[in-house]
Amino acid sequence: MLLVTGGGALTLGWRLAPQALIWDRAAVESYVAQPWVLGATLAVVLVIGLLGLRWMYIQSRTDTVGRLRLEPGTTGPGSGPGPDGRSGMPARAVQDVVVDEVSGYQGVRRARARVTTSVREPHLRLDVTLGDDTDVAAFWRQVRQQAVERLRSALELEHLPTVVRISMAAPSQERELV
Repeated sequence: MLLVTGGGALTLGWRLAPQALIWDRAAVESYVAQPWVLGATLAVVLVIGLLGLRWMYIQSRTDTVGRLRLEPGTTGPGSGPGPDGRSGMPARAVQDVVVDEVSGYQGVRRARARVTTSVREPHLRLDVTLGDDTDVAAFWRQVRQQAVERLRSALELEHLPTVVRISMAAPSQERELV
């Protein structure tokens, strides 16, 4: 888009005020008349366009895991052989269990969980909105000691790296401000 805008401005300036240009107009016209200039320009524009598309694709990717791999012999709701013949379960089931548990904690207004990174070494990302009067330290201890520990032991993992993003809800309008 910037290239088109810049090219349009340059063309417009070329037509309106050719004497204001820094370079010699005849030299530029003879250079542009070369047969390879059009091809080189198109190649540069194509490469820039492809790099832009690649950048947009990378920005839209997520590291969310769709299915967790379980050790052989593990059974549970929704578990079973996946398309590759290995036992696993949908990551959505794990996310729902964590959200249900954390949503039951005192002061939680909203919770959202995602299992990320990889099938073999999952990480947990938990986004929670707490009420304005919630004890954040107590909530954090409860998440760490109960929800994360239960999930880690249920998945039979030594470590479950977890990121908890806590935001506070706006104070209710019923409170009197002093």
